[in-house]
Formats: sequence, structure tokens, C-alpha cells
Amino acid sequence: MKRAQDFGADFIINTKTENLYDRIQEYTDGDGADVIFDAAGYPGSLTMLLQKGIPANGARIVPLGFCTSEENITQSMINGRELSIIGTRMSSGQFEPTIEKFKRRAYQLNGLVSDIISISDIDRVFRNMQNPPEDMAKMVILFGEL
Repeated sequence: MKRAQDFGADFIINTKTENLYDRIQEYTDGDGADVIFDAAGYPGSLTMLLQKGIPANGARIVPLGFCTSEENITQSMINGRELSIIGTRMSSGQFEPTIEKFKRRAYQLNGLVSDIISISDIDRVFRNMQNPPEDMAKMVILFGEL
């Protein structure tokens, strides 16, 4: 949550400790959210986001995860409020441009990436995955010079 604040998030909701519906209603003056990105991707997260009062009528919802568990969603949950659910592979056609931006150091990685690891040190990636350091965020694996 601190990272979200550091990167300028207007509102942060921790659904482990806060009621999502209540906070959305508070932040939106009872209107619901116009755009929702489901980056959690855990079982039931999409169903939770479709609850009445969380998305506004006509809202757009973009699930970013690849959770394979079934959700408890009906057509009326979507059509009754004219919601748009937009699937994304998050990377379609973007590998080459992203690599070029990395080369130009165009991304702000502080706080997002904790480890930049050369392919020659790939064992470190697996060690970090098995026993993540407390301050680990994301790892970037380099397949050449940056």
C-alpha cells in the first residue's frame, strides 16, 4: 500500500482490513467507481468487484490477473448496469516497445523493481522466489546489456 501512495494513488483500500463497498461509496459519494482494474486476480475478486454499489452504472472493469478459478457472475450483474468487462493480455504487441523503453531508462522503477538480475545469475531468481527477501518487489531478468 505504501508503494501505491508513493506512486500517487488517490485512494487505497485494503480489503483484508476494510469493507470494499463502504470505502467505494465513501470515495465516490455513493456513485460507485467508473473504472476498476482488478490486479489482485485471486479467486472471487472479480465477483466481489461486480457487487452492486462497487461499479457505477456504465463502469469499465479490467481484470489483469490470470486466475483460473470459476467466478459466480451472472449476465444480469453485467447487463443490468451496462458494465463493460475488458479482458487484456497486458502485453499484446508491447514486448518490443517495452524493451526499447527499458534501454532508454524511460521507466520509473524505484519502488517497483527491487532486483535487476542478469540471466547469468538466474539461480538468484529462483532463490528469491523460494525465499523472498522482505523488501522484494519485482525482479527484472536481463537477457543482455541494459
